[in-house]
Amino acid sequence: MSKKPERWRQYYAAFTISIGAWGYGTVLGWPSNITNNLRAGELNGVKMTDTQLSWAGSVPTLGAMFSCLVIGFIADAIGRKTACFITLGPSILGWILILSAQNVEMVYSGRFLTGLGGGGFVVVAPVYTTEISETIIRGTCGLILQILLIFGVFYSNVMGWIFSVFFFNFSCLLVPILFGVLFIFQPETPFYYLEKGKKEEAEDSLRRLRGKDYDITEEINYIIHLIEFRPERSFKTFVAAIRTKAQIKATIICFMLMWYQKYSGVNVIVFYTKDVFIASGIRMKEELGVILTGGVGVLGTFVCVAAVDYFGRIALFVTSTFLCMTSTFCIGLFFHLKETWSMEDLNKVEFLPALGMILFLFSFNLGIGSIPWLSCSELWAPSIKAKLGSVACAFNWSQAFVVSRYYFAVSSAIGIANTFFIFTLISCSSIFFVIFFIPETKNKRYDEILPGLEKFCTYC
Repeated sequence: MSKKPERWRQYYAAFTISIGAWGYGTVLGWPSNITNNLRAGELNGVKMTDTQLSWAGSVPTLGAMFSCLVIGFIADAIGRKTACFITLGPSILGWILILSAQNVEMVYSGRFLTGLGGGGFVVVAPVYTTEISETIIRGTCGLILQILLIFGVFYSNVMGWIFSVFFFNFSCLLVPILFGVLFIFQPETPFYYLEKGKKEEAEDSLRRLRGKDYDITEEINYIIHLIEFRPERSFKTFVAAIRTKAQIKATIICFMLMWYQKYSGVNVIVFYTKDVFIASGIRMKEELGVILTGGVGVLGTFVCVAAVDYFGRIALFVTSTFLCMTSTFCIGLFFHLKETWSMEDLNKVEFLPALGMILFLFSFNLGIGSIPWLSCSELWAPSIKAKLGSVACAFNWSQAFVVSRYYFAVSSAIGIANTFFIFTLISCSSIFFVIFFIPETKNKRYDEILPGLEKFCTYC
């Protein structure tokens, strides 16, 4: 038998499930390049005000928050693959509702359903990729999800510019359909099968993922060890498991990373890119600015995938966050100067908001966009990560709702400049948190990560 697995099988499986992330990226990027079209009533004659647009932009996060609370339990009960397919229903129905919308309520309902499907998907998909991939390529396989998610945002940017609103929405509907057609041929994870006592099915799944000539004995035995290995030691229940020192620290880390991610300002920049360009008054066609920022976001994700298993999670997160902090400061500085400088002087620095948004989406996708999700799949014990991942994802989207729903209100009250300065300060604080409290997980199995979680501080 071959000593080396056929890794292309794992990459292909990670790619096919990541098409679902592409679909959810279209949900996130949906309003970014069509806000003026929606205000003009180009969606079946339905005209939308700024308040209605803020609801349309933010309501998918409510759907995502709801599905996140239950999808982890579903994935543990009926399987990761089946749980991913369940998310297809609301996603497809949501796009159909948006396509046929005759009033704002139908738009809200469609957006809620697409968020419901996508939010559940982004909980289960990282669990699936973690459980099908070898340790040495686990980070890369997991980040293929992030590449396609950001590509989905970019896809929305481009399609929203090229096509009418109707055909733009139709192009978004095609993506979850493509996901269903391709992913149906992929296996369930061997971890899930072994957890259910189905060893033959687990062996068949692993052979499909590694190649029929690869000796799977060692990997099967390691997965069995993981299932039998309980970091909670003598505790048997889920509640008892999360009360151990290691899991308390892992939970704090994962929730804080989610919080830092959302308060970096990403939802404002992704949802309302065009509005920020318009407010800045820079001499660039807003639609092209949106596409440019989306394109560099895809580039940043590619760099992250290439680097995450080489440089490690902490180095990428710190670099990414520092650049995000610089970006939001540049945007905030421009809007501050706009209030005090003359137009002639302002023209000398009109590049700042465009530079800030382009740099932000590149640097966000370099680390802070993906590593919090990867950390959830790596830091929590295998026996509880699906359920806790659901709760963390719900928390993530609840914060996304707060930021995207109230951005216009907060920026009107304290100014766009101060809003972006707040994002800058939050990103700055996250660097210290990551350096001092998060253990490195690069190329480590869970039992090797555990000692770092049992320390209060990484340097203790």
